[in-house]
Formats: sequence, structure tokens, C-alpha cells
Amino acid sequence: MYEDRKIRFLYPPFILIISLLIGLYFDKCKSLLDIIQQFYKTDNNSYEMILVLIGGGVFILVLGFIIEVITMSVLRWRAKLFLKRRSYTVGDALEQKDYDKLGRFLLPDNEGINKEKGFYASIIFESSLVPKETHNWIARRWNSFNVSSSSCSAIIFSIIPILIMHIKITPWWIIINLIIGFFFFCNALHAWRETKGMVVFLINCDQEKITKYKSEK
Repeated sequence: MYEDRKIRFLYPPFILIISLLIGLYFDKCKSLLDIIQQFYKTDNNSYEMILVLIGGGVFILVLGFIIEVITMSVLRWRAKLFLKRRSYTVGDALEQKDYDKLGRFLLPDNEGINKEKGFYASIIFESSLVPKETHNWIARRWNSFNVSSSSCSAIIFSIIPILIMHIKITPWWIIINLIIGFFFFCNALHAWRETKGMVVFLINCDQEKITKYKSEK
């Protein structure tokens, strides 16, 4: 597993927490101490404080996983309903001519390839036939897409604890979250397009030349 994948579930919960802190900053009737006291009401018991901290760490990790699962599910439903694709992944967004080239790379002669086979063929092609350095670049861009799209969801989901904790929703909170969410959205969009662009480019490359060049280095 890549190092950046190991911590990607941590980003969205912290984005959600930052959104809460922004809301607290602009709410003059609430403070961070008020929120802490809602969850920790014991009398300076260090043992219970340690349990609270451990539980908080586990909660953040689980919350990150939940946010990503919901985000990916929404993207998958969007792809099915509006784009008529099985998923939001690059492997389901290639053109037929790209699938045909993948078929010539990987399948027996004269065997056709449809979108379902093309999806799996693109995975095999990208993970097995693409040079390692390029594969790692694609993996980083795809990880950036996942983190950015999940962070957008985290900003949206932050409205739930805001309402539960009775934090005032101010115009500045909305504006700042819209700005942050906009940049996350743009980064996710660019990462997805760059990932697809690289996969399509590699499919159309002369793989023999790449292999020969690598062997000569």
C-alpha cells in the first residue's frame, strides 16, 4: 500500500473539524470550551481523559472511512444515473477505440472487448504494463482525487454537527466553506482528468519503444 493511501482517511475528518472551528470562531455565543464540556464532564480524571483521546482517534479514522464510502457511493450513483457508466473510475470512461487497443494488448487475437472487459483490462494495463514511475504518478493523482472529493463531502457533512451543537451558521462560515470546497472540487476534477489523460496517452504509446528505452538506461 502506498504511503499516502495509509493516511488519506485522516484528511476529511480534519477538514470537517476545521469547518467546525471556523463556525465557532464566528459564533460569538459559543466557544471551544463549551463544546469540550459537552463531551467531557468528569472531574480531572486522567484515566478517563486518556480513554476519551483514544476513542477520539479511533472515531476520526472511522469517520474518514465513512465519509469516503459515502462520497464514492454518490459518485458511483451519479455515474450510473447521469453518465450511464458502471462507476466514476477512469476505466469506465474510456472511448471504444481505447478499449479496442487494450484488447489487442491483452486478449487473444480477434476477441472483442466491451466496456466491462475494458474496465478490467485498463486496471491490468495500468498496474502491470505501465512503467513503475508512471504508475506511481497515476496512483498519486488518483489518491489526490479521492482525498479532494472526500474533503468536499466533509465540508457538506460539517453542517450536521454544526446543527447538533447549536453553532450559529453565519454568512462568513458559508463563504469560507464555499471557497475551500471550490478549490477541493477543482483539484478533484483536475486530478481525475489528468489520470484519464495519462491512461489514454499510455494506451496510445508504443509500448515496445518504452520497454526498449527502459532496458537501455
